[in-house]
Amino acid sequence: MPFDGTYSKNILLFDLLNKVRTHLSNKERWMKQDLTDGRNRFCLVGAIMHYSINDPALTELAIRVVAKQVNRKYEAQSPSARLMRYNDAKTIHHHHVIRTLDRALQGVNDAGLSKR
Repeated sequence: MPFDGTYSKNILLFDLLNKVRTHLSNKERWMKQDLTDGRNRFCLVGAIMHYSINDPALTELAIRVVAKQVNRKYEAQSPSARLMRYNDAKTIHHHHVIRTLDRALQGVNDAGLSKR
């Protein structure tokens, strides 16, 4: 519903994931083994944290939504640890991360959460 508070939070989620996807779509802006290198390069979790602009609830929600798209073999104690394990795995490459973000965005969109 447009006025129940959930609607605007879901728009923020969709916009956040879209910003992360746009930023990381440039292979030179994606990295492994650290959240950021201070030169505008981020891992998946680092990009979510960067673009959530100090909103811990939005950060946590985005991480959970993206982590649901990751194979169970990367299971960890928390969704953020799961995404970090996934991002840093030797078998994961840039195109895998972008596909994961695409699936997360599609899931948000399919659920009708991004409709304005």
